[in-house]
Amino acid sequence: MKIPVRRIARFIIPIVLAYALINLSDALEKRNRALDELSMLREQAFSLRQENEALQREIEESSLDSVIAAVARERFGLVMPDEIVFYDASAH
Repeated sequence: MKIPVRRIARFIIPIVLAYALINLSDALEKRNRALDELSMLREQAFSLRQENEALQREIEESSLDSVIAAVARERFGLVMPDEIVFYDASAH
């Protein structure tokens, strides 16, 4: 029994086209998600650059000792030897 090539083509071509369209749709969706993520990352990078520039200006405008003391005080809770620290027990 011989099946004509045209009959096979009528069956196979729509299946191949449907498969290609599904793959294209998935690829476009992934591309759009990647573009959204890229946009978000660019915004974050811009924000971090601005923050970095502001910190750089702050460092340049103040003495290095005062910057080190401020960072030590704010980030690590350190104090100078002659300072007295009071803690608000109701805040905890």
